[in-house]
Amino acid sequence: MKIKIVSGFAATVLAALVFVGLSPLGTGTKAASAQSMKWNMATPYSPREFITKLDIQFAADVKETTNGELDITVHPAGSLFKNTEIMGAARTGQIELGSQYMPNLGQENRIFELDTMPFLVANYIDSKILWDITRPRLEELMLERGLRLLYAIPWGFQNFFFNGEFDSLADIEGKKQRAYNAGTSRLASLMGTVPTTVQATEMAQAFSTGMVDGTSTSANTGVSLKMWEFVSDIYLTNAWNPKQMAFISEKLFQKMSTLHQEAVLLAAAKAEAVGWNESINIVLNAPRILAENGMRVHPASDTLMQELRDIGDIMLTEWLENADDEAKALVAEYRAAVGR
Repeated sequence: MKIKIVSGFAATVLAALVFVGLSPLGTGTKAASAQSMKWNMATPYSPREFITKLDIQFAADVKETTNGELDITVHPAGSLFKNTEIMGAARTGQIELGSQYMPNLGQENRIFELDTMPFLVANYIDSKILWDITRPRLEELMLERGLRLLYAIPWGFQNFFFNGEFDSLADIEGKKQRAYNAGTSRLASLMGTVPTTVQATEMAQAFSTGMVDGTSTSANTGVSLKMWEFVSDIYLTNAWNPKQMAFISEKLFQKMSTLHQEAVLLAAAKAEAVGWNESINIVLNAPRILAENGMRVHPASDTLMQELRDIGDIMLTEWLENADDEAKALVAEYRAAVGR
């Protein structure tokens, strides 16, 4: 399995290196064709988020490689379409590209939400193994929806932000917890809190007005949203590592010249390779930045971790009970690969 991981990631990195200077399109020159197009890419998150910055860099790389013939404008923070509308807008041709929090598509196929199962993955190596195993099927599912999956990047492991003590689930019983899809709503219910739907861009207002008392999210997002301004404590649990994916209309992709297709795919390979590395780097540094800005940073207590692991077992059992044979086989393949 180690050989598989290294070779898969090496291929991605090699594509990234090729893109940044080693004969990017097999010709030693930038792409050139008679086509010239202006496209729109809708993203749901703030320009401060590292994944949004990568989307913007992806667009810049495509423009540079094609001598400006493919000009992508990135619209962040749901400014063009709301989070829940982006994929539909790409499918209907209202936009050419989009970015979507992958687990939000769990209602269409449960494989999309697999990486939100608490403690299914323990580290970035596990996350990469899970991605390598599930990516081929996810690409097929996206093509069935008329979209081509370009790249996916992990947000970083999820922790819990609450005001005040959170050493066990008893400490937050009955409190309002932010939820943003079916998985986080179920998580909140199992934790004994009240799931309350709030999008990331609305989090500051939700906390400030008392609409929510806590949330699960990455330390990365805690930094980008300056959550120390409205939440006092973070509890480090590293519970799951969800991904954000970028995609393009397959119909549009097939109409492009071969050189333009290669430019887009190589820029996507670069974005994914850089994005995974960036995600790890931010995860390592985010707790320190939160603490430096006055937030109290706590390793989760043993009691809390065991309670959350028990919830993770329940959620995965429920997921498997409702999954088809194909999804179950992917989980079995992953577990065999990581040895647990």
